[in-house]
Amino acid sequence: MSRSPIIEALKATDAKMLRDAKYTIENGILEHAGLDEINGVMVVNATIQFPGGGGACSLGGLTCGQFIPFDKTIHGSRFGLEALLWLMAVAGVEHSEDLCGQYVRVAFDETGKARYIGHIVKDIWLDFERLAKGIKDEDDAKK
Repeated sequence: MSRSPIIEALKATDAKMLRDAKYTIENGILEHAGLDEINGVMVVNATIQFPGGGGACSLGGLTCGQFIPFDKTIHGSRFGLEALLWLMAVAGVEHSEDLCGQYVRVAFDETGKARYIGHIVKDIWLDFERLAKGIKDEDDAKK
């Protein structure tokens, strides 16, 4: 079975590559992580708090499903589950309920936008937008 190009791209990301690309890397604590429902739309996101009054940032916020209460239906996407699994891998946990309180790294691009969330020690990084685009491209190629 061939490996997904998006998985290979995510696995190829490391701290040296990010620093060489002028990303700033900060340590933080996952304050919130997982799936949230906002007006019937499911989104996957993570909020990271920076110790010592360093503020907070959020990553993700991308749509991964929809709940329609009057119709009692749920429409999900592959992205939601894969993003949550990658988030668990980045945080180094086996259970989603253990995400909060985990130490992680966040890579900010030159504009100050938080782009990657990474394991506190290992070079495991997640870019929600890159994951979503890769999954969409793979799904489109199957059509």
